[in-house]
Amino acid sequence: MNKVMSVLLVVFLIISGWMHYDTQRKLLASQQQMLRLNAQLTQMSEQMALVQQELGRVNADGIDGMVKDANDALLSGWESLVNTVEKELKRARENSSDKGQRQKHSEALLESPDGTERI
Repeated sequence: MNKVMSVLLVVFLIISGWMHYDTQRKLLASQQQMLRLNAQLTQMSEQMALVQQELGRVNADGIDGMVKDANDALLSGWESLVNTVEKELKRARENSSDKGQRQKHSEALLESPDGTERI
């Protein structure tokens, strides 16, 4: 009986040892797979960043981007035109008021103190 118990104990120890070895081997394989997946994830993140950068460039160079740029240029041009017209109108008003003052002054010079007109 003692011999049977010893054999059973040895078989149990062998099975336990094999299960421990198998568990450690699977754990190591899982860790290696996790490292490979992390490397792939990093690589895919870098590729995604490049794709997003390219998409931004395509959007800027695409029809929507061109329309937006043309719209911005058109608005800037109109704003510049309106500002120029406003400045010219202001200058014309100033010239008109200066001319009116000069005309009044020249008319005053033409009048004589005694009320007769000078020729």
